[in-house]
Amino acid sequence: MEKISHRAHVVAIEGNKITLEMIDYEKKCSACAISAFCNLKNAQKVEFNYKNTQNLKVGDDVVLNIDESAEKMSVILLFALPVLLIFTVLCLLKLCGFDDAFSAGCAVLAVGIYFLGLYLFKNRFNKLVKIVRENK
Repeated sequence: MEKISHRAHVVAIEGNKITLEMIDYEKKCSACAISAFCNLKNAQKVEFNYKNTQNLKVGDDVVLNIDESAEKMSVILLFALPVLLIFTVLCLLKLCGFDDAFSAGCAVLAVGIYFLGLYLFKNRFNKLVKIVRENK
C-alpha cells in the first residue's frame, strides 16, 4: 500500500501536543488530487496530539506517514457520507410529507451536526498519521 509522506520539523512540544513545521508540502501537495481540501496544503505549522514514544525534541526532523487507506477513509468521511446524509434526510422528510424548505433545513442541520461530531472526535483521527524520526 502506498503512503503519503511529508517531511516536517519539530518546533514545539507541550505535553501530548506536538507542533510541526512542514518542510516540503508545496511540491508534494501540487500533485495530490484532493489537495484543495487538505489542511496540510494551507498550513505551514500543524499541531498533533501525539504520545511522544520516540523522545522527539524541538529541532528534530520527522516524517509524517499517512496510509492510502487513511486517505480513502477521509474521502468517505468528508465527502461521501455527508452527501448520503443530505439525500437520506431530504428523502425521509419528503416522504413524511414535510415541505421542501423544512426538509432542506433539516438536511443542512444534520450535516452540521455530523461535522461537529467529527470535530469533537478529531483526536481519534490523529492515530491515522504516523510520525517517524527522520534518519540523517
